[in-house]
Amino acid sequence: MMARAGNLDALTTARVYAAALRSAVSGTDAGTLTGVDVDAGEVPKFTPYMLDATESMCPRRLALELDRAPASSDPTNRARVRAALLDSVRVWHETGQWPALSALFPEEAALVAHATRWYAHLFPGPVREVTLPVEEPTLLPRRQLLLGGWVDVGVVCGDGTRELRQLHVNGRGAPSSPIETPAVRLAALRLAATGWAAAGPLRVVCVDLLHGARSESGLELPEELGTLGAWLDERIEAVRHRADVDAADPGAPCATCRYVPRCPAHDVAGSMTSSRSGLVPGVVSLSPTSLEAWRRCPRQWRNRALLGLASSNVDGDSSHGLFLHQMLHQVHRTGSCRDADHVRDVLDGHGADERTAAEVARHADRCPLGAETLGDEVEWARAHRGPPVFVATARLDAAWVHDGLLDVRDYKSGRVAIAHLGEDPRARVQAWVAARQAETRGLRLRLRYEHLAAEVVDDPDPWEPTDDELSAITAELEAVVTEMRATREFHGVGDEAVCRHCAYRGVCDESAAPAPPSWPEPGTAA
Repeated sequence: MMARAGNLDALTTARVYAAALRSAVSGTDAGTLTGVDVDAGEVPKFTPYMLDATESMCPRRLALELDRAPASSDPTNRARVRAALLDSVRVWHETGQWPALSALFPEEAALVAHATRWYAHLFPGPVREVTLPVEEPTLLPRRQLLLGGWVDVGVVCGDGTRELRQLHVNGRGAPSSPIETPAVRLAALRLAATGWAAAGPLRVVCVDLLHGARSESGLELPEELGTLGAWLDERIEAVRHRADVDAADPGAPCATCRYVPRCPAHDVAGSMTSSRSGLVPGVVSLSPTSLEAWRRCPRQWRNRALLGLASSNVDGDSSHGLFLHQMLHQVHRTGSCRDADHVRDVLDGHGADERTAAEVARHADRCPLGAETLGDEVEWARAHRGPPVFVATARLDAAWVHDGLLDVRDYKSGRVAIAHLGEDPRARVQAWVAARQAETRGLRLRLRYEHLAAEVVDDPDPWEPTDDELSAITAELEAVVTEMRATREFHGVGDEAVCRHCAYRGVCDESAAPAPPSWPEPGTAA
């Protein structure tokens, strides 16, 4: 760790820091700096995700990521769109033409084509130089670590200003202040370390290439490197402090963890391998939503669960349902749903309408008195020992313990869609996940849907799954995962009734109900 020079002024300290960063990766031996000999394959690696999610990340996973321990080699499918987009941008700057996208699925190609139209609209001016400035993790020998993450397009503008353009196509938009995000801070440090942006102004522009929004921040180098370096040191210390290979903290993030095999929180003895050219990971992730998508249309499941593509079409307005869930969570977190004054204070404080108040009151009539709460909006995970190995996750709106029961609830703001919960594929996944929680506590499991809309008279009967029913669910999930892993061509269902509600009907060439994507075109929105 580089020592602090406390008697130097801030500018001198920043220049010393910048010089150290540049020299750390320059010269004929990038792994040597003033006698420090570092093997890049042995030092810990820090990524934007690790630095951003340190406090909430599983300590065991954090430790294993930090040590770059052997893990399942799952395909990084979201890199497919990014690689095609960056290559398209580079070719366009060099030739004025957009390259063909034949290597992509139609949905991916449509997304990239839309993104390139926005890129050309947002950045019409000529540039002196365009490059992909950092394509490998950056080694900092003095700190004995690697910095990772994605750094997109580096541009030298007509006036000589260097600009980092971070391109977003995930549907989550661009950050309002790019330099406040760990991804951009690490990117700026790496660009300085490699010498691409070591002195002078650096402009960082983040753009949402689905909707055309953009934001930017400016940095003066090397003057502001000292501040970024101090931030990096603080985050590294926080990661090292929390990382603990013996402290597994299971939950929804287990679905994307590459270290589930041999994790003490899960009964998984081995691991599964994935095909080098395949899309399905070795350890498949299931949830009520993803299983429902698979059974509805394998192609839709591929687009969302495997490729992680942003939806091209969005139907309906789920804002009321989300707000109702938030209000119930807030009411329970800060008091009792049976305390009328407390409920009124919470709802009035959030501007709730009469409909929401009536729905909260309906819940209060069904909330178990004197029960021990395990939390609202709890997220549980359960791994299957295998083969096949998979991790199922479920988010339950509420969980209580009373009368020898683990009582889990799912709040509903719409109509009753199914008469018996045991026949609902979503409820079956929830039950399978929650059954492990009940077993470890020596409790019976009861699952209940609470329909809170005024027009719903009766809820479906609560369901207490038997051992035979749970065994049947296990067999069903095993069969589904086996089929997922064996599938090579994810065809669409071709059913107009299904397709007209599909979130990808605007980009799927097999849709039986095609529609224009809801993404705005350049010139129609900003």
